[in-house]
Amino acid sequence: MQKQTAGGTDNGAETPVLAVDSPDTRLELGKLVMRYDPDTKTLAIPVAELRKYFTSRQVDVRDSLARLTTAGYIKHGGKSHPTRIGAGAVGGLSGIAVRCYIFDGDVIGIDETAFTQGEGQDTI
Repeated sequence: MQKQTAGGTDNGAETPVLAVDSPDTRLELGKLVMRYDPDTKTLAIPVAELRKYFTSRQVDVRDSLARLTTAGYIKHGGKSHPTRIGAGAVGGLSGIAVRCYIFDGDVIGIDETAFTQGEGQDTI
């Protein structure tokens, strides 16, 4: 099962997460801007969103992408790939492919337990 990640904050400190556990789940969290796939342990971030993030902080995009690729954070030699960010999500999210940079979840340190329901938490 794939989990859907929705981002909506400017500073990146807290990104709302929607874990899709049921076809009846429906929750509006804002614009869907990234997708984590626990099966492949990859994080897909659209090219436009990552560029917007870097430029808003006056960071050189090309240099940053080259450094992230060299460090092993970005897969596929730093090249973007078409990815369906909203595929499988409920609520009519688009399944249209978007050019994304694919990050290695293990290398960037994604904790998969952050995307699962813990004991004592309410389910949607």
